[in-house]
Amino acid sequence: MISKIKIDNFKSKWCFRFRAIDKRLVILVVFTSLLFFFNLGVRDFWSPDEPRYSEVAKEMWDSGDYILPHLNSEKYPDKPPIFFWLIILFSMPFGEIVELSARMPSAFAGIAGAVITYYFGKLLLTPRIGLIAAMLLSTCIEYIYHVRRVSIDGVMTMLVTLSLFCFYKGYVSNDKGTRFFLISYFLMGIATITKGPVGFALPVLVISTFLIIVKVRNYPRVFRIQDMRIGFGSLILFGIPLLWVFGIYHQGGWEHVMEVLFTQNIGRTVNSFSHNHPFYFYFIYFSLYFMPWSIFIPGTVIYCLKIFNFWPYRIKRDSVVDDNNTTKVKHGLLFPALWFTVIFIFFSVVSGKREGYILPLYPAASLLVAWFLDSYISAPLDKRFRKSCYLPLMICYGVLIVMGIVFPFWVYYYHKSEFASVLPMTVIFIAGQVISMRFLSSAKPAKALITSFAIFLIMVMLCTRTIIPLINEKKSAKTFCENVNKIVKPDDKLAFAIFYRSAYLFYTGRNYIEIIDEAERMLEYVGTNEKVYLILKEKDLETIMKDSDILLYPLVKGAVGHRKLILVTNKPDDNQPNWDLENDHPYRDFPD
Repeated sequence: MISKIKIDNFKSKWCFRFRAIDKRLVILVVFTSLLFFFNLGVRDFWSPDEPRYSEVAKEMWDSGDYILPHLNSEKYPDKPPIFFWLIILFSMPFGEIVELSARMPSAFAGIAGAVITYYFGKLLLTPRIGLIAAMLLSTCIEYIYHVRRVSIDGVMTMLVTLSLFCFYKGYVSNDKGTRFFLISYFLMGIATITKGPVGFALPVLVISTFLIIVKVRNYPRVFRIQDMRIGFGSLILFGIPLLWVFGIYHQGGWEHVMEVLFTQNIGRTVNSFSHNHPFYFYFIYFSLYFMPWSIFIPGTVIYCLKIFNFWPYRIKRDSVVDDNNTTKVKHGLLFPALWFTVIFIFFSVVSGKREGYILPLYPAASLLVAWFLDSYISAPLDKRFRKSCYLPLMICYGVLIVMGIVFPFWVYYYHKSEFASVLPMTVIFIAGQVISMRFLSSAKPAKALITSFAIFLIMVMLCTRTIIPLINEKKSAKTFCENVNKIVKPDDKLAFAIFYRSAYLFYTGRNYIEIIDEAERMLEYVGTNEKVYLILKEKDLETIMKDSDILLYPLVKGAVGHRKLILVTNKPDDNQPNWDLENDHPYRDFPD
């Protein structure tokens, strides 16, 4: 009898725990894990960012200097060290930095960002909206692009999103939310030594704007400003990056501190020396990189304006606005709406612009669009959704079907040998779009959306097995560098002429290669009596051999992207395979 009671208690205990598991969260984690980790290390590093960041981490690991990042054995003040620490941490089990380990911080950050977005939507509105938002975020082009590569922006986005979540959790807490606010300050500090001052600037701007709007519009709240502990929180926020600043001052002096703080960070904001674009840059690129879900942006914007009474046209009835929970919806949408707007305006104003810079606003955009889609799912027959949801989705599915039909013909024309491998993928893709259109026409938008997510996952997994290897053959510098390493020994002198990319530095296994930018210096380099090697572009070699009397002997030839590269030497050995430029092949096979 006693043992039966124990068994019953054990069963009830574990049944309760099983029921307590958030099934939506389990689905999300499994989905994003497959989406972000499947074949993550199958391709080589692609220029410019991936090999550069990996090389910085490699030199940090080799030198044991974890405070001052270096690239090509020179100080690298562009980025703080946190991201490089993460690469080293995930690479330790491998014993070296490899493609998989270098991308793991971004992939884990991608999963974490989706999970945080889910909980954000759950806190703001409903669990279903949170799940839809997380799935939208995970399947938009720009987000998956960054979390499947060596990218600081993916980690940065996760930290900013989590800091904003902790603030809002403290803001809506019935008791004092001080512990959440302090965690938010801590995360801002970590974000700052991940990508610089923008790590705290973005959350501070969003939070400040939100508090001002709440105060001006007299929204009801239990929040008290003193609960934020701004003074103590500021010590935490700025104390973390200051510890690193003291470290670089100790090793590099004020010159390096000024270079890191002003030239690389404030300089990029006020008067960027790179990636300078006009103010409307993000109006164009956000629409492209939030695809396919950017088709819902117009409808989401219009209905958000209606919610906040900013829409100038009166309407008789709207299922999105005339809801019993309108006040709750308005409060739930306010924070992500301000989050999106503030970051978008901030990066539109600053001079330095890249597509990845605005990645921290993608969770906010996903939350807003998820609310809009959830409204459509709740009322699929409402005629007001026909132009804003039904027709855009049908058009999108139709365009994708056409692309699916055209794609195999393109592959057959350019890569005939791969036609058989991409044909099944194309059939699955087209079938998925047809099924989604069928669900949509039957007033079942939820099933259409689920089918779209499933097809997206299958396509990404299949692309990593078929399409990515084809692209990798063209973009990777690994094969060329391996052939270089068969001839050039670690102690031999090697230099780049006229051009330089970090990929060649990483894959040759060196921490320093001389970079020669001037023709006179190059002629001096190869004119010495010492045997030296030089990597340069084929067209530059032809120019040099025409304009000078110095003889250079081609040893290895290869193409990386659009560049045709050649390894040359001034004093060849008899056992080295010179390259026959006219017939485009080596005179002898490469040595084993």
